[in-house]
Amino acid sequence: TTFRLPSEAVTLAERLGDAGYSTGAVVSSFVLHSDFGLDQGFDACRQAPRPIDAELIRPFLDAASDRPFFLYLHNTEPHTPLDARPAFRRHFDPVEPLFEREYVELTKRYRELTRVDFAAGRVPGTTDNTADQTRILARLGELRSQVHNVYSMAVRDADDRIGAVVAALKERGTWDRTLFIVLADHGEEMGDHGGWQHDQSVYQELIRVPLVVKLPGGAHAGERVARPVSLVDVFPTVLEVADVPGVRVSGRSLLPLLGGPGGAPATRVVAMRRNEKKYYRPYAESRGDVNVAVRRGKWKAILNVEPGTLELYDLEADPGEERDVSAEHAGLAAELRAFAERRYAELCAASTEAVEQGAELDAATEAELRRLGYVGDAPR
Repeated sequence: TTFRLPSEAVTLAERLGDAGYSTGAVVSSFVLHSDFGLDQGFDACRQAPRPIDAELIRPFLDAASDRPFFLYLHNTEPHTPLDARPAFRRHFDPVEPLFEREYVELTKRYRELTRVDFAAGRVPGTTDNTADQTRILARLGELRSQVHNVYSMAVRDADDRIGAVVAALKERGTWDRTLFIVLADHGEEMGDHGGWQHDQSVYQELIRVPLVVKLPGGAHAGERVARPVSLVDVFPTVLEVADVPGVRVSGRSLLPLLGGPGGAPATRVVAMRRNEKKYYRPYAESRGDVNVAVRRGKWKAILNVEPGTLELYDLEADPGEERDVSAEHAGLAAELRAFAERRYAELCAASTEAVEQGAELDAATEAELRRLGYVGDAPR
């Protein structure tokens, strides 16, 4: 079994569908398959065989006709940096075949080592292969400039696909009155704090993601909001712009932040990590498996739950989070620690009330999830 979206959950697609919108989704990620209930509320949900471009969305736009529509597009790029199309590779430094092969082998082996216990159905940490992981991390660090090069290619490729969607909306004459939002779920570790890939910390390289909002009519064009926000704010923002009654959610609309400073900086949880799959002894000892990131203006605190430690960074003076200043600002650190502990307890209490539904998987689905690292061999 695996987790499935509870049918009683109210999705953004359902709220907009109830308000008369035509709703559709085109997704290129297997883990967003309709088998997991993530098509709930969509009139049509299509699993794309390739990265999404304008041609894949034209059938939905044609079917929507004159109705207002909500279209959700999910690309995985630049998740795998070596997947950039040749047309975009030409604009960057050449990629040596030997580097490409070594990078694929290194990242594949690194991923396997971090999840060796999870894949076998054991508690992570049963096997300590820290020395092997450390050797791979050191080699990846030596290749960092080349990895940045291919990752830049993938970002440029992804940007072009977004541009093609924008062009399709302009061709139809709907761009000016469209709310268009571009966002990402996470960044990528490239040795910034020693790690690689994307789920071993809550430092800025992972949680500071693009969030670009184009409002109908171009309102507030070019305005930049400095206040920390979260992806959970997207749901209420869409409903407010669409003038659709909302539901109780943990996020808050972004619209009040536009057109002014918006008052004193709020304190809020902006990200949380819970590790259930990976083990690397230095991270287990220093970070643990649960981390809560809190922001208040330029200040960022990270509560490492199991070791009981708190890191504090001044992101204006130290955007790379290289210097923990919790000792110099003990009063602020204590205040943000108390806030993080309280919010974490509240989130834990809320999660116990959520409905967990088992979804029986067919053999092919289970095999694909195991290949992607979402399922171990033993029941969880």
